[in-house]
Amino acid sequence: MRNLLKSFLSGLDKSQMQQRPKAQLNLEALEDRTVPSGTGINGFNDDREFFDEPDPNLLSTGNIQSDFIRNLYLTELGRDASPAEVNVWLPILTSGGPAAVANGIDASPEAIGRRINTFFVEFLGRPAAAGDIAALTPLLTAGTITEESVLAGILGSNEFFAVANREFGTTNDFSSFIRGLYQFALDRGASDGEVRLYQMVGQTQSRTTIAAIFVTSVEFRSGATDEFYNVFLDRGADNGEQKLWANTPLTIQQVRVNIASSNEFFLQQ
Repeated sequence: MRNLLKSFLSGLDKSQMQQRPKAQLNLEALEDRTVPSGTGINGFNDDREFFDEPDPNLLSTGNIQSDFIRNLYLTELGRDASPAEVNVWLPILTSGGPAAVANGIDASPEAIGRRINTFFVEFLGRPAAAGDIAALTPLLTAGTITEESVLAGILGSNEFFAVANREFGTTNDFSSFIRGLYQFALDRGASDGEVRLYQMVGQTQSRTTIAAIFVTSVEFRSGATDEFYNVFLDRGADNGEQKLWANTPLTIQQVRVNIASSNEFFLQQ
């Protein structure tokens, strides 16, 4: 299979390498959310996912342009595109290229709503409330906030703090919160030294700020990149590819769109 770095980045222009939006949501207020009864989570899901269906069965009918659009629907929306929907995107594909289509579908309210719900299910063990989706979707669509901001708000919330304490059999224990961040955000356990380090950080920084450190870390972004490669390209990202995307100034949404609009995904049969 062709190497993404050679097949895509060689033709990548600056307009595709969008920078992170400067505007950020003030997430400190989200720490005051109360924990709803009956969240029903019995343990951590050690497989962090950005998609509720991480292994879609991609199409290969021989019609490259139509297959590209339909496969984006399958990965981003969990459903096939109708003929009418394909026809809407075909002229956009012709005029704007794969990046325009991939970004349009990825940034659609349907895709964003599904992704928000996935975050809540993966990290809190419950679906997102309709009000959460309604409040966050237009902000993400407009680029006012980023997915990293949403994740930091979820992981820094009272609800996640309680989930982490339940998992580790503790009550109001900050170290359990830190261990929960490592397990959820980085898919690994925390060493005692790492827990002690963030206990000191927690003396001056909010939980949301600490969670933001995790979801913007190279380790988190490398794991996210590997998931995007598996979903879109049916292979893991090698070390060089993980380092490339983890160290770009792009948001994780922009990394995902760049991978989804690559030649490797567009041409795969």
